[in-house]
Amino acid sequence: MTPLSTQTFLIYNNHMYIKEFKKLNKKSVSEAGGKGASLGEMTNAKMPVPPGFVVLASAFNRFLEETDLDTEIEAIF
Repeated sequence: MTPLSTQTFLIYNNHMYIKEFKKLNKKSVSEAGGKGASLGEMTNAKMPVPPGFVVLASAFNRFLEETDLDTEIEAIF
């Protein structure tokens, strides 16, 4: 397995693994988690939130697949 560079990891196969707060809302819970979605809602409501981004669930899923940890975890359970 070849390690992915940072740039490759952020955009791989035309899939983004991060999203800025301003691109998130309450419908983003499944991909950004509750806190990420809430930060998106607050940002879009013009509340004082520092600029930032969320690492999406798809990044974690990709990590599990690339490292074969998903297979190891399934074997345990």
